[in-house]
Amino acid sequence: MFDYMKSKKHQETHKRRKIYEHFDEYTKKYNLGFKNKQVLDISGGNGDFLKRLKKEKSCEVYLTEFSKEVVDYANKEMGVPTKFYDCNKDNLNNLFWKKFDFVLLRSFVMFVKDLDSFVKQVKSALKSGGKVVVINSWCPSYGVFMRWQFDDYVVLRLYSSETLIKTFVQNGFKLVNRGDKWVRNSLTHLHWALKPIAFYYGFFASFKNINKERTQKSFDFIFEKQ
Repeated sequence: MFDYMKSKKHQETHKRRKIYEHFDEYTKKYNLGFKNKQVLDISGGNGDFLKRLKKEKSCEVYLTEFSKEVVDYANKEMGVPTKFYDCNKDNLNNLFWKKFDFVLLRSFVMFVKDLDSFVKQVKSALKSGGKVVVINSWCPSYGVFMRWQFDDYVVLRLYSSETLIKTFVQNGFKLVNRGDKWVRNSLTHLHWALKPIAFYYGFFASFKNINKERTQKSFDFIFEKQ
């Protein structure tokens, strides 16, 4: 399903969207120092991002991915130590014997079924005072639901900010920073042929107890292990 991440088109899309540059701005904003640190990126893609992070921040990087083809690509083509990891079946602590200063969860939390169990694993993988950087955790709202109806893959869970914060705090983390982001209305960029379906879906969704915002919203968090 996620084998596309090793394609040239995917890498060009990341460059066009300036994924690394936005992350670099984020780290500077919150004063995250990666130099000489050990960084684990969970389901972090094809390794291109970490390869650049290692070069520019002088840090030690490790990666997990759900696609075995992408794991091979990241190891062989990008030179990034990468292991296969299914967050809903595998134990993260069986993959690496070392502890990390940072664990990155970039556009990832939505694929975790058992958040409490996963957060416990992340805590065990971190050094004392280590940080979890959560980026692009999508808010459960009408706008976000609409987007996933027409995407190439479907996320498994959409957690509210309250649920994320509560779960991390209950497992021994402190919330250090938080940022909320809004993007365009989910309906405005749909092909005209899909809009009737979207309004049909929206009509029935209106009877559900969900956030009715059409604008997509995501959360960024930094949690510190206590």
